[in-house]
Amino acid sequence: MNLGWKLAAQVRGRSPAGLLDTYQSERRPVGLRVIMHTQAQGMLVGPGPRVTALRTLFGEMLEDTSTLRRIAGLIAGADLAYDGVGGWAPDVTLHDGTRLAELTRTGRPLLLHRPGDGLDEVAAGWRDRVDAVAAPGAGPAMLLRPDCYVAWREGEPAAALRTALTRWFSAPATATA
Repeated sequence: MNLGWKLAAQVRGRSPAGLLDTYQSERRPVGLRVIMHTQAQGMLVGPGPRVTALRTLFGEMLEDTSTLRRIAGLIAGADLAYDGVGGWAPDVTLHDGTRLAELTRTGRPLLLHRPGDGLDEVAAGWRDRVDAVAAPGAGPAMLLRPDCYVAWREGEPAAALRTALTRWFSAPATATA
């Protein structure tokens, strides 16, 4: 997904300078982590009393819910945060029952925010490339890249939203944004 949306932006002529270069810096560390996870898991299936003791200990640790969540996040890659980008957005359910996964199914960037917060106006110049959804009770506003990594979140100034929109999705279509 990381490479796909970046290539699509490039093909459409809407890629900001250097966007494709971010693939290497973002995904190489992920690949190294996958190798490390595979090696660690491979050790757990080996024979011998030392490995059996390690498997037993690991099994006991997985009985703790927080440890289980952490390991699941590690294996899924959901524990990663890219440089200059927040972590992967969890699939939350909005007050109307809509899941975030449904809103991101289009593969387009998503600005999720509350009605009347002014963020529609801030993102107006990117409407041709970014879906903006104003949902009552949406929780903290956030801008999601197509790979569901958080590019901006509420609490950062509106200028930071404009910067994130430009960094990931190129300059606005109009000068008013």
